[in-house]
Amino acid sequence: MDPLLISALSVALLAVAGKLVEKAMLGAALESSVQPFKDWLTRDNKRAKAEKDLEKAFVPAFSRRWLP
Repeated sequence: MDPLLISALSVALLAVAGKLVEKAMLGAALESSVQPFKDWLTRDNKRAKAEKDLEKAFVPAFSRRWLP
């Protein structure tokens, strides 16, 4: 192979690797900073689901216990 071609390919490969590393680091940083917002945004849905699940568990148990 021509040394000039090898040099050009290695520079391009390093540029691509650098972009991949940069994107991976940025993605991890964004994910960790966005997670508290996601938790805050979905807290009411999680609470409503937990209440509904609790109701599904308690209503049949109380119905059998106190209804004839």
